[in-house]
Amino acid sequence: MAKTGDTSGALTLLKSIPSATAQHPDTWYLKGIIELYGGDSARAKKFFMEGMRLDPDNNKCRLALNKSKSCERLK
Repeated sequence: MAKTGDTSGALTLLKSIPSATAQHPDTWYLKGIIELYGGDSARAKKFFMEGMRLDPDNNKCRLALNKSKSCERLK
């Protein structure tokens, strides 16, 4: 959904997932990806950092965080 530009729909779908997933780094990764596709790299960065706080070795969050930083530099 986010890739097609429907970031609002993607966020709504993600919010419908049980709150127990809030402690899972992949949930924060997905939230960050949605924000990144929506053009909000600053907010995406916060989500990726939260994912890394939960799992400091999470490579997906680390790579996405670097990507979001690159996006911010391009602005």
